[in-house]
Amino acid sequence: MAELTYFYVWLVARPRWVLLLLLGILLTAGGCYSVQRAPSVYLASTNCAASPSACGYPDATNTGPAAGTTFTKVPSQLTSGPGWAWSTGLDGIRVTGTGAVLSGLDVTGQIIIDAPNVTVKNNIVSVCGDSSDPDVIAVRYMASDPSYRGSNPTISHNTLNGTPAGCSYRARSGVRDIYGEAPNVTVDGNNITGTGNGITVEYSGTIVNNWIHQLGHIAGDHHSGISAHGGAVGLLWQHNTVLLYGQVFAGGGGVSGALTVYADFGHAQNVTAQDNLISGGSYVVYGGNSGDSYTTPSTNVKFLSNRFVCDAWLYGPVAAFNAASSGNAWTNNYCDQTKAAVSG
Repeated sequence: MAELTYFYVWLVARPRWVLLLLLGILLTAGGCYSVQRAPSVYLASTNCAASPSACGYPDATNTGPAAGTTFTKVPSQLTSGPGWAWSTGLDGIRVTGTGAVLSGLDVTGQIIIDAPNVTVKNNIVSVCGDSSDPDVIAVRYMASDPSYRGSNPTISHNTLNGTPAGCSYRARSGVRDIYGEAPNVTVDGNNITGTGNGITVEYSGTIVNNWIHQLGHIAGDHHSGISAHGGAVGLLWQHNTVLLYGQVFAGGGGVSGALTVYADFGHAQNVTAQDNLISGGSYVVYGGNSGDSYTTPSTNVKFLSNRFVCDAWLYGPVAAFNAASSGNAWTNNYCDQTKAAVSG
């Protein structure tokens, strides 16, 4: 008992040690990157954009397939596996088996998920786009059509390239919820480059620990890193690195924003963006009060503890956001260079 009393007094006298102890417990319990981990504002120094992983953020060193993975080329070496098969018509893999796992593949062509509980992990997927606008990984779920049942997919630690060598026409997105209805999409730890947009998930899902950079372009494109276009029931964008400032595109168009919430297909709602390292665009984030179907202010859209590379934007850090609208929040967002507050 005396030893416990002494330990308690020692901890009370050292609040910084208490914080570090608690953070250690959280990180140990949750793994390297967990949606429960403490925001990096408590763990990192300034100027993290120069080397994101040095501050605990995703970059080339900690995303994509696991080191030492052996890859089989599709379709040149393999054209089918449990729950999936190469489709010449789709110029890619179509996944139709419930619970199928695709791992260790080097795919030249898209992956289309049409079945529930599919896992796509530790792969390289390269897609050169064309006028049909293919995505690198397409999730297809439509409540009214039993052919499309891509619910609960997990897309984890892949390299997704939308402009492979020799390609002059980018793929549309790294990961896309095609019909805007896919439930419980998890996109975790991917290295996404060369696509028109990084990740577009519309309905519900968790987008964590991804590295989105060096987007591809065709004339007139307006790019987003992570985007949603209205009607979400629950989206979490947490601990991603989306650094898009400084890209110059020929032929018109450019980067809209790193994180964009629009009201194109419905009311903008139920999106939380937390602890992301972000830069670039006309504005770095769009908050939901714009889009083709915009009529009323967004609700339950939250920007929490995000790290902005300050002045790495054309016009400002945020547009089309109303902090006073029901459920919305702009809290503890700050500059990468100084940790000064970024106002909403």
